[in-house]
Amino acid sequence: MQRPLTAAPGRRDVPRDQLPGDGARARGVHRHRQDQHSELGILPSTEPPAWPPTRNPYDPARTPGGSSGGSACAVAAGLVPIAHASDGGGSIRIPASCCGLFGLKPSRGRVSFAPNHGDVHGGLVNEHVVTRSVRDSAAVLDLLAGLQSGDPYTAPPPPTSYLAELAVPPRALRIGFETRRLMPDGQIADSHPDCVAAVAHAAQLLESLGHQVEHADIPVLREPEWLARFFTIWAVGVTAGSTRHRAPSAGRSSGTRSSS
Repeated sequence: MQRPLTAAPGRRDVPRDQLPGDGARARGVHRHRQDQHSELGILPSTEPPAWPPTRNPYDPARTPGGSSGGSACAVAAGLVPIAHASDGGGSIRIPASCCGLFGLKPSRGRVSFAPNHGDVHGGLVNEHVVTRSVRDSAAVLDLLAGLQSGDPYTAPPPPTSYLAELAVPPRALRIGFETRRLMPDGQIADSHPDCVAAVAHAAQLLESLGHQVEHADIPVLREPEWLARFFTIWAVGVTAGSTRHRAPSAGRSSGTRSSS
């Protein structure tokens, strides 16, 4: 499920402090080890060609989701209390759902990518963690949120601690839910009955807590160009990231052109 990774031959990495990885050490976070994710973070499963598939600790016949499936497995199996994850199209939320964890994708600019990156995939990707509880996620977000030197933009600072907010009774909210899903071909289809039942259970729980819950369509999912635009941004981001990581192993910077 977890395997240590090594740098490519000839790689000339310069040690730099970056949140939410090494930079978190200054905030009392101790890094344990690296785990597995889908190749290039593209797929919602964790089966990279170089390694055996990562399996769900609750049922090895099932997927832990992806792309941060190794992180979700590590937390669900009790190896660590929290694990780093990132999310562009569901890579925190999908593994959290598959492994019975809490996964929050923070707002754009909430957690810094500096100094190694300004943003990732045009701002689609955000970093945080997967945890067993909302409390743990809020505590980690208190540690990681905020502007860092090198950020091209940042989210407005929160008025108070996320962890402290958990003790404040929430006001009644108006909550909408959708049980149909977007297919890769752009069509809208019914979700699996198990997923629909889970949504209904969550809706009933929220209603019992005093919130107004109702079915609501998501108009953007019906826009014919939405999916194509998403995949275009994602493909460009993956290509740019791959080029940036391959160039040092070839002995040149990512901005250097080779002559034929």
